[in-house]
Amino acid sequence: MLLCDLPVGAKITDSQRYFPWIVADQSREGYSGTVLISDFLAEAGCYDAPEPGSRFDEIRQFGWNRYPVSNVHQWLNSDGKTGWFAPMHPLDEAPGQRVIEPYEQKPGFLFGFSDAFVRALQTCPVVYAYQDDYYQLRHGTVECRVFLPSRTELGVEQRTDVQEGRRLQLAECEPIYRSAAPTADLVKEHRLCDREFHPSSSYPYWLRSVDLNCMSAVYFYGMSRAPYFQACQGACGIRPMVVMDGQTALRGRPDPYGVYELEGG
Repeated sequence: MLLCDLPVGAKITDSQRYFPWIVADQSREGYSGTVLISDFLAEAGCYDAPEPGSRFDEIRQFGWNRYPVSNVHQWLNSDGKTGWFAPMHPLDEAPGQRVIEPYEQKPGFLFGFSDAFVRALQTCPVVYAYQDDYYQLRHGTVECRVFLPSRTELGVEQRTDVQEGRRLQLAECEPIYRSAAPTADLVKEHRLCDREFHPSSSYPYWLRSVDLNCMSAVYFYGMSRAPYFQACQGACGIRPMVVMDGQTALRGRPDPYGVYELEGG
């Protein structure tokens, strides 16, 4: 069986690292393979750390919401066991002791996955929106293997002039697919998150979509009085998306939880 044969909503995992992914779309415009979104949160941490050297007060206090240079973008695309952080611009700061849930010393997200899994990931031009120096809406692309979902892709974008990708087929299904909970191991590791942070309950997670009226606010998906957090907010989940080669082979039968395993892990 091939990955492209699975219907939207089916689940797969790497054989070396058990971390289930949901098939979110097949051969979507802009993403040529099978689009996957994680079933669980991969981490909890900030979008971007405060940058004390910035000339902008917002960024000094709360971090920068420009997606391609964010801490979370760099961490998601790293496979290093240590030392994944490298400044993306001269004033960049690591998500260390300045944030509530530091992850500077943790392995990059891709560390621990099999070589077969990583090889099957496609590098894609991921669209993001931002405000330029003249306060005009702009769209850019960043080439990456792992990325955060957008409001457009989840089907919750309300502005017609913002198009960060295309609405996923998964977004047409039950709303439960938009929700994600932390793994049991993640709950044990994070003690500073609030009391709702447990495996049986969905939890807010970052999107790559930002508030275009400021430099630091980032949208998230989840229940809250406000639709966004400051970029340095430490107690928000990280839910990755990837695009995988649709010709990737799967083992014949799913496990007892309905999760298919990749061949060659």
